[in-house]
Amino acid sequence: MFESDWSSDLSEEWRNFGMPVLIGDRIKDAVQIKATSPVNIADRIKQPLLLAYGGADRRVPIAHGKEFRDAVRPYNDKMEWVEYLEEGHGWYLVKNRLDFWTRVEKFLQTNIGTP
Repeated sequence: MFESDWSSDLSEEWRNFGMPVLIGDRIKDAVQIKATSPVNIADRIKQPLLLAYGGADRRVPIAHGKEFRDAVRPYNDKMEWVEYLEEGHGWYLVKNRLDFWTRVEKFLQTNIGTP
């Protein structure tokens, strides 16, 4: 999370002050961050997952998503992965919004059904 080679859209101020306070200090909180990192507890995640990432996201690099996907895959056969390569942090293209929300609807229908 703290170490990445992607070009973030977050300010230097946020990286130096916001992340340590709101997310955790990479040194003081290292043990807790490692213990609760989704990548490190992937074997315990059994719930169905729909993971959607933008390939041009400058806030959450797709490499992080792929690392999580690859960590979960051996333990969870109810995971769906989708990449919108031309999207950033959110879906702005109509075709991707339609695709994503169609996937969400199908995902929810499959996993929780109708009331």
